[in-house]
Parts: sequence; C-alpha cells; structure tokens
Amino acid sequence: MAYQERTLAGVLTAAARSFAAVVVTGPRQSGKTTLVRQLFDATHAYCSLDDPAVREQAQRDPGLLLVRFPPPVILDEIQYAPELLHHVKLAIDAHRQQRGRYVITGSQLFPLMQGVGESLAGRAAVTSLLSFSLREALGQADLNMQTYLERDVRSLRGVGALGDFQRQVFALAARTGSLINFEDLARDLRITGKTVKAWVSVLEASGQVLTLQPYHINLGKRLVKRPKIYFLDTGTLAFLLGITHVEQLLSGPSAGPLFEAAVLGQLHRLFLHRGEPSRLYFWRTAAGHEVDFVIEHGQRLIPIEAKLTANPSPRDAAPVEEFQALFGKRAAKGYVVSLCRERFPLTRTVDALPLGSF
Repeated sequence: MAYQERTLAGVLTAAARSFAAVVVTGPRQSGKTTLVRQLFDATHAYCSLDDPAVREQAQRDPGLLLVRFPPPVILDEIQYAPELLHHVKLAIDAHRQQRGRYVITGSQLFPLMQGVGESLAGRAAVTSLLSFSLREALGQADLNMQTYLERDVRSLRGVGALGDFQRQVFALAARTGSLINFEDLARDLRITGKTVKAWVSVLEASGQVLTLQPYHINLGKRLVKRPKIYFLDTGTLAFLLGITHVEQLLSGPSAGPLFEAAVLGQLHRLFLHRGEPSRLYFWRTAAGHEVDFVIEHGQRLIPIEAKLTANPSPRDAAPVEEFQALFGKRAAKGYVVSLCRERFPLTRTVDALPLGSF
C-alpha cells in the first residue's frame, strides 16, 4: 500500500529543526511508526523496542543500547523501556545545540508523558497521532480490539479482570455521545464508581476515547456538568455496537451517535494533527438546550451541530442560533456538519458544512 501523507508530517519536520527530541504518542495502529520512518529513515537509525532482544538490553543496560544506536535515531515503542528517557536526557544535555537527534514514539500516553515530563521537559516537542482523518485517507484504519486488550491494557494501571473491563468498553460504546453518570454505569456493571473512572482513564491513555467536558460560563443559567464520552475511531465503535452492514450506518438507533462521534473525531484530529491542544467542549443547559460541540478559538466560541442528513435545513441551525444569541459577540459563525456535498448558508450566521471539510 502506498504511503498516505499525514497532516502531522509538517509539524514533525519543523519540530525536529527546533527541538533535540520529537515525541509522537497515540493509540496502537494509528500509523506512528510508518510516519516517522517515512520522514526520518534517510537521516536516522531505527531502534524498535518491540523487538524482545532490543527491549531486554534497553531495560538491562539503557546506556549501552544508546551506544549501539547513536543519534540521530528513531526510538520506536519507548513505553517498553521508559528508563531510556533518562539516558536520552543526558545525551541531549551533552550536545545542547544539536537538533532532531531523537525521534521517539509510544503507544501509551499517560506512562509515556510521565517519563517525558520528568526527563525531557523543555527538550522535546510532544505530538499526538490518531487514526486517519477523512482528509488523510481514502479508507479507514483497522484496529484489532483483542490485540488492544491483551497488549495495551495489561500494561496500564487500573485494570484487573479483562472480562469486566471489556464489558465496560461495550457499555461505553452504547453510551457514546450521551451524558455519563459514572455511578449509574458502575451500578449497571456491578463494579465501583472508582473502578469505572480508573478504566475510563485507561481508555483515554490508550487513545480510544475522549471525555468531552461541558463549556462553563456564568450566564445565569444552570448548566449540565456531567461529561460526554466519545470513541475516537468510528471503526472500533461500529464493531462494539455490532454494526456489520453499511445500511446500519445510516439508519437505526446507533446512526446518529455514530455520526456525531465521526464529527467529534475529525474535529479532535484537526487540533492534534496540527500539533495543537484540543479545545473542544459541548454546551447544554439543565433545560435541555444544547449544542453538540463548541470550539474555543481565542476569545471566540464556534458552535457546531452534527446532523445525519444530506439536506440540512434552517431548522437544524436553531440550536446554534440560540447559542449565538446567548453568547453575543463571543459567538462566531456557526456550522451544521452533515452529509451535504458542499458548504452553503443555512441562515445569516450558520453555514452547512460537509463532513471532512474542516
């Protein structure tokens, strides 16, 4: 299969010119290794810590491994030997003026970021890569859920019985895009609320889900404070929901949440694949007034609705217009993302926008 250009590529090459190290995090099978080897194979050696022999040496004598693989070098799957990060720090400090010496990838965000924060603060540019966005690929990335459970989950803290954890994964998939009450979910699964939250953190750490927080501002109305949870890969979500035919994607009770998750996933990638922090929220009042997504862009707020229709109408823009009226000058032009073929105005302040055109 021919290499597909990734949006993050330009960010990585620019970062390698400014930092001694570049770190690429993200879930398994999101394309981290393919991307960094495409960009840096011509200039960097390659060291895969997925190789048991290499991993054993890295854990036993990390300094010797860096002698074996001197910079510039790609250190792939660093989560298998996080002790290497301290030795990378020492090597960087010995040659502070040199840039792009280390390109580091890792599949498990929380443990990796802890090591980066302790060892490479100020020395590394940290980026995230998710599976392909619609603008990056013609097809969909493939994720093997069993591999994820066996290889990633077992090495992350907070997970005991994989069977119970898997039940929670399916339960969360059924609640994608809905307000989450962790205590209610815990009662349904007959586990503790603390366990539910710990397992959600595991899903977040491995890049499977995003916990979307409500946008808060004191406008004299009581706002809903519970978060929403979305699966970031719609292929994984479809599998968990038992969807096996294309027709199921466009009809049935899961069609709307799937489309909403697809929009959220594209918006999240819009930030991460440009090397920026994600500034996404949702807005909902206790009275039930809601906008699916709100982007905080400086002092402006961009309201976005997701509608599974090929023919959005001005009526679909009503929640966005209500948000704009309430927030006044802070509210920017809003959008209704749908299956329409081209962008066009729905109202004076709201445009229809095709999915994948961000």
